[in-house]
Amino acid sequence: MTSEYSTFPYTSAQSARFLKLLRPYQGKQVDGHIICFVARLWGVVASHRFSTHYGQEHCRLSRDQTILSIPERKQHWLSSALSRLLFGMPAICVDKFESLWVDDIVYAEQWRDFMISCQEDRKLFVSWAFGAMM
Repeated sequence: MTSEYSTFPYTSAQSARFLKLLRPYQGKQVDGHIICFVARLWGVVASHRFSTHYGQEHCRLSRDQTILSIPERKQHWLSSALSRLLFGMPAICVDKFESLWVDDIVYAEQWRDFMISCQEDRKLFVSWAFGAMM
């Protein structure tokens, strides 16, 4: 659960927060709100087990591992030319995106980190472009 490529749907910090919320109710009679909370958590875990083929012969052991056969994408000549013109930056972004979006599954924490890095890269490239225009 704590590895960078874990297939568990929650991070270790999120799991620790869930446990901290549930510990006071351990061994006590619980109300419907706690039951609903736990059921929603287990619903996400059960759904995610289905999407990672948990318990099957060919299950996903790492979030960047593909287990479905998806055809290769063909790159248009215009996009490859523009990528070369922009020093390969779009190709790097596409490669990062494809490493996150494996078999139509994306993990929220990794997606959030990716979007933050894209925003930082955009700010850097805008400053480079501004400097080059000057």
